[in-house]
Amino acid sequence: MDTDLNVISNHSYSFRGYNLYMSKVTIAKNADIVCYGTVEDTTSYNTPFFFLYRLSPNLDSLNLKIFNEHWAFGLDLLERNDNYGFYLVVLGYRVGLDNPGKIISLDNLFNIRQIVLMPVIMNLNSIKYTDNRHLVVTGEYNYTYPYTDKRDIGVLSYDTMFNVIHSETFGKKDTEDFPGLIKNLSLTNIHSIFIGGTSNMYYYEFYPQDSWYVLNNVDSTLELNWQKYYGGDGYYSLYGVLATKDGGCFMYGTVWDYHHTQQYIRYLSLIKVSKEGM
Repeated sequence: MDTDLNVISNHSYSFRGYNLYMSKVTIAKNADIVCYGTVEDTTSYNTPFFFLYRLSPNLDSLNLKIFNEHWAFGLDLLERNDNYGFYLVVLGYRVGLDNPGKIISLDNLFNIRQIVLMPVIMNLNSIKYTDNRHLVVTGEYNYTYPYTDKRDIGVLSYDTMFNVIHSETFGKKDTEDFPGLIKNLSLTNIHSIFIGGTSNMYYYEFYPQDSWYVLNNVDSTLELNWQKYYGGDGYYSLYGVLATKDGGCFMYGTVWDYHHTQQYIRYLSLIKVSKEGM
């Protein structure tokens, strides 16, 4: 589309008999378009597999790879800063007795070069570089069963050899604190990293209880600079956070105003805050 959102061209692409379940798009350094996410196998009880699809800047199909050896959901993709490929965060893939959260290192042809087990986080993951030598991954904290704590937001800091440098959790012990559903990690500098989620979340988005956007601001050691809550006058669900050039953060999601309506209608809820969280 152009900047007025007029359609310039429209293309369709086959997934070779699979159904598209969920996808996201990123632009590679060479301007190629990389689509990634999850497809479903329609012949095997809708088993999910992660995929990557590379397109040229002119939207020509270049490379589709569906990783159908093991079930998995493809959650977030990061191009490696050494130009050797990508890091993809998944839920699943070769799940045995280990944690299902993994980082998969891929070369530029989408061949798997390394699988890194994430020790304590899984599900709804986001991944970012904080600098050229360190990565941060967020997601749902995975408590060891049996556990009494409810869900929290988990964070891991790695070096590029995938040694864990720091590990942290954010959330109240008696409250379901869930990571942002689409993108829960964003930063413009290593001293101000935004990690967002929903506090007092339920299993579906029409439930008569108050919830809040929760925004954690941490430094590169995952030490908390500040933590603030927004909402509380309806049932909120945070979908994502975006750090802004003024040092603040933009939060986006939906809200059900169940105090004033019984209709099952959710509305966009957009909140912009300053670098201090105001």
